[in-house]
Amino acid sequence: MVTVYQNTELENLHIIRRKIDRLDAHLILLLKLRSHLVAKAQETKHNIGLPSRSHEREQQILTRGADLAKRNGLNPDAVCSVLSSVLQNSLRMTHTPDCHQRERLMRVDR
Repeated sequence: MVTVYQNTELENLHIIRRKIDRLDAHLILLLKLRSHLVAKAQETKHNIGLPSRSHEREQQILTRGADLAKRNGLNPDAVCSVLSSVLQNSLRMTHTPDCHQRERLMRVDR
């Protein structure tokens, strides 16, 4: 038998999960926007003759992420792990020769 307390707690859990789902949707949209900016950056680098990959820039992103994590009370290693995954996927997309395959990778409706 479910008590009133348990029922209230279950309702709270559902509310929390809906909020998490909304945040996940926002994250996905941000990743989509980021992927479009990465594509523009790649095109610009190509147009001006710069290499497609910059290890220095990747390190700047990770360092900034770790700093932001610390300032916001998050685990810097965990944040860097997420950012590393984002960077790796960006690299995979920009080095995919088939534009249709690149579009499939960029879709957020998976």
